[in-house]
Amino acid sequence: MKKLIWTSAILSILASCQKEASVEIPPSGQIIPNLQLMELESARISKDNPTLEGVELGLNQTPINITVNNTVKYKSDEPIFNYTSTVWDAKTKTVTVDGKTESTLQVSPIDKTKNYVLLGKKNGTEKFKFVLDQFHFHTESEHAIQGKREWMEVHMVHIDKMDINNPTDDKYLVIGVMIKKGAPNSAMESLIKTLPTNGAPVEVKDFNTMDFIPTNKNLFYQYYGSLTTPSAGDANPDEYKEGLTWILFKGFKTVSQSQFDKYKSVYTEHNARPIQALNNRIIYEHVGSK
Repeated sequence: MKKLIWTSAILSILASCQKEASVEIPPSGQIIPNLQLMELESARISKDNPTLEGVELGLNQTPINITVNNTVKYKSDEPIFNYTSTVWDAKTKTVTVDGKTESTLQVSPIDKTKNYVLLGKKNGTEKFKFVLDQFHFHTESEHAIQGKREWMEVHMVHIDKMDINNPTDDKYLVIGVMIKKGAPNSAMESLIKTLPTNGAPVEVKDFNTMDFIPTNKNLFYQYYGSLTTPSAGDANPDEYKEGLTWILFKGFKTVSQSQFDKYKSVYTEHNARPIQALNNRIIYEHVGSK
């Protein structure tokens, strides 16, 4: 199996995409002052469109364990969230993993034009516009930090439709937020009041996903990974669709024991995928605005 070396790959891509540009991974503890990671779109690997010669698919899987002393720190513009209160469709999403059925609450905006994130740059100035497609939950958290998982994790799945006539060009951004035991969460309270217990979708009104975003939006980890559940077209049942940009916030949200118990009374299965190998990928740590 050929070894994936992200540092050299990223440097070669930067050299080809930015004439005469030179970017070096700094020594541990130093900060890259202005790195727009989303300019490195060609570095992404997907099952539909592998872009790096010699890279073997299946080496960019999610979730991962994040070791905080093994990150590349950088500064750039923070993500711009345009999340608004709107009407949502909540349903039970069921998948089969290794012959076992897992279910979770999946919530989608009925009007998908109102909730989006602006991140990075494409074509020099224009930002990528990732529209929120849906969000869902995992119990326990899928990612781990320093080997520790939390009670829950919410995943907000966004899509930038680069070409409306060619879905294979869609670019994905998934934002993960860890959820710990603590104070009640107003967003979770709105959801558990209307859990779709009979299998039919239910409508949730006046709900804002910003209630699941930590206060400090400048502190997060970013890396390239995959979906964490199977999707149509996965050739290998152990390798899920790759080519996704992942953001995992360093901050967390809380839910109360009562809220957690109510959620688990409906969604009883453990639906967190095992930790996957990092395989020399770089974990970037956003430490502030440029």
